[in-house]
This record gives sequence, structure tokens and C-alpha cells, in this order.
Amino acid sequence: KHSIASFTADLNSQPCTWKEWNAAATFASQKKAYDEALTFAEQSITMNANMTNMMAKVGILKAMGDEKTAKKIKAEAIAKGSNAELNNYGYQLMFGGKIDKAVAIFEANAEKNPQDPNVWDSLAEGYKNQGEKEKAIKACKKSLSLNPPANVKANTMKTLAELGVDVENMEP
Repeated sequence: KHSIASFTADLNSQPCTWKEWNAAATFASQKKAYDEALTFAEQSITMNANMTNMMAKVGILKAMGDEKTAKKIKAEAIAKGSNAELNNYGYQLMFGGKIDKAVAIFEANAEKNPQDPNVWDSLAEGYKNQGEKEKAIKACKKSLSLNPPANVKANTMKTLAELGVDVENMEP
């Protein structure tokens, strides 16, 4: 069983990347040692600011009651987010029941990465879960128009079928 102090000693005694500091921030946050968690998160961000460690800091700040700073850093994190990070975050929100927030992330990713068929496939799933059938169909068709890899195409076709589209006789 690790204490925060021994965790800190371990981190300081060996070469660590932003990932180890971020993991330490998550660990400390789970133990409700928010001051230490914030220190670890800031070290991770200093080494390599990215959506993953910035969102960890957002969670810590929210737990500490600093909604204003959390909101500002969250916006910066999303702006910095890679295609994969944004897509994963969108699904985390969607599976957590936050459909509208997920759709907003998927829309931002589609705006940022308009030539990626997977982005449009994910947006279609978000719209489907939001009850926006026509928008979902349009996003599916956009995904298919970008010549998606087989796995993305299969998922897009599945989404279209779930939306009641006759995929056998569909116009391209």
C-alpha cells in the first residue's frame, strides 16, 4: 500500500515522464490528497501539456471547488486535444450519459479533423443517441464519402441500419 509520501519519493528518485506524474496525480486524487495531486498534475503538464494530463488537472480543480479555473483549463485541453483524445473523451461523456456534451466534443473534433471518416462515424453515433436521426444519417453519409477503413465502414453501416436506413439499396 503506497502512501503519497513514498509515491513522491519514488517519482523524485528516478527519471519519469509526464505519464508517471499524471498517473501519480490520478492516484493522489483518488486518495483525496488534492494538493499533492495538483502538484503532480502540474509537473506532468510542465513536461508535456496535453489533453490527458490537462483533463486530470480539471478533475482535481473541480474536486477542490475551483470551477472557474477548471473550466478555463478544460477549454484549453479540448483545443489541444488530438483526434484520438477528443474521440475518446466524447465516448467517455456519451457512455456516462452526457449525450449533449459528447456531441459537442464530437462536433469540435469533426470541425478540427474533417477528413477523418472515424470522426464522422463517432458524431453519427452521438447524434443517434441524442435522437437527431437526420443529422446522424448525414454524418454517416459523410463518413462513407471519405472512404473509411473496413472497421469504420462496418460501424457506420450498422448505425445507418439502426436508424432505419435501407443500407442494401442506399444511394451513395
